[in-house]
Amino acid sequence: MSNPRLPARVTRLSEDLDAIMGDVLEIKTTVREHTVILAQHSQTLDEHTRILDEHTRILDDHGRKLDEILGLLRKP
Repeated sequence: MSNPRLPARVTRLSEDLDAIMGDVLEIKTTVREHTVILAQHSQTLDEHTRILDEHTRILDDHGRKLDEILGLLRKP
């Protein structure tokens, strides 16, 4: 959008600034989108960590029970 009353350099700078602002808006949108994705992944990781913790607790319980059974089997 050139304005005949402005020097060509000013017009170019104005156009460059418009292009830069467009890029900045695009980057801001991308950052927002990625922030949402990261939050979702964080939530999924938290859920998986809870599940793994529960499974670890169950495995530990089974291990203790197996140790008890083996102890009883070893008694004469």
